Amino acid sequence: MKNLSLLFLLCCSTTVLFSQNRLKNDTKGILYNTEKVLDARLYSFGWGWSANVAFGTIKSYNKTTYYTAGLGFDLKHPKEVGKSIDFTSSSSNAGFKKYTYGKQNYATALRFGYGIKRYYSEKAAINGVGLALNFSGGASLALVTPYYLELGVSRTDLTKIVSTKYTPETAKMFLDPYQIRGKSGIMKGIRQTNIVPGGHAKAGVHIDWGAFDEYVRAAEIGIQLDVFVKPLPIIVESPNVSNRPYFLNLYVSLHLGKRN
Repeated sequence: MKNLSLLFLLCCSTTVLFSQNRLKNDTKGILYNTEKVLDARLYSFGWGWSANVAFGTIKSYNKTTYYTAGLGFDLKHPKEVGKSIDFTSSSSNAGFKKYTYGKQNYATALRFGYGIKRYYSEKAAINGVGLALNFSGGASLALVTPYYLELGVSRTDLTKIVSTKYTPETAKMFLDPYQIRGKSGIMKGIRQTNIVPGGHAKAGVHIDWGAFDEYVRAAEIGIQLDVFVKPLPIIVESPNVSNRPYFLNLYVSLHLGKRN
């Protein structure tokens, strides 16, 4: 009977230790449940940028899921990149404002999505440098706002400055560099903004210094694609110039935030 009691106690002790070890392994490295992160993203094409916020749930030591929203100024046409002014610098142009020749609309992106961040470095569990793959995707809305130019319109012997957007009727003046005095402010056409729906997806390599510290400090490099239901009219089209419905970018980003 004494031997049976000892055997029973030994089995119970083994079961308790096994359960504790399994629980410890399953929750390895988990100190927090959620994280809130801000990230600033710089794009390779046209030096566009975006600001984004993410609200994440830490599922395990190597997996975090999150919802994200962002505002991006990265939807650009190749013809507008590197051509910000269309006249040579001289004293007669001293009062002129810079502009992009042929630009028809601003395009700003609103993005809403869902993502998964999965760590592949055991150091993440002991507050070291965590290496992860970060995937997200979701809906995009392009806010297309008219691009106004200040044009010098001659009236008898006087020149009047008129703020004008591109239409088939104003095309001749809008594309005449001798009449252009510069661009108007973006607020000029803000009430005429149109919305074009679409979607986006991105994939990046995520480097996190202290993957389970209280404060998030991370960097990321990756690729991002936006696709819309129709081409965005960013630039005035011609036989050699057309607009497109997709935008592909490389990016680097900095992430700062806090875990709870």
